[in-house]
Amino acid sequence: MSLYVVIKPFTDLKDGKHIYKGGHFYPRKGAELNEERAQALASADNAQGEPFIVQVVQPEAETPKKVEDEKPEVPEKIEDEKPEAVETFPKHTGGGHYELSDGSKAKGKEAAEKAEQALQNKE
Repeated sequence: MSLYVVIKPFTDLKDGKHIYKGGHFYPRKGAELNEERAQALASADNAQGEPFIVQVVQPEAETPKKVEDEKPEVPEKIEDEKPEAVETFPKHTGGGHYELSDGSKAKGKEAAEKAEQALQNKE
């Protein structure tokens, strides 16, 4: 079955004066498609002399692949160990407070960065 979309609002005099608005599907839900009528509404071959609907081209459905055709990727080596998370300091702990790499605390980002830099320079 063909599918059409309304491109210009119109009242269908051959469908009980049903009003079609732009973007609606033609024919309306529950109505049967009359291909001859649809062709007239899609061309200038109607009482108004202009097209009101366009046919929507539906793409052909792709043939699904068989599951056997696809081979899952298997990693060469599965590692049990997770990589260690690298912590960066100063670590924001909330409310403008920061924790430094030695476990001490500092208030304010700039102060925490300076204190952490001083700790790094000591090492």
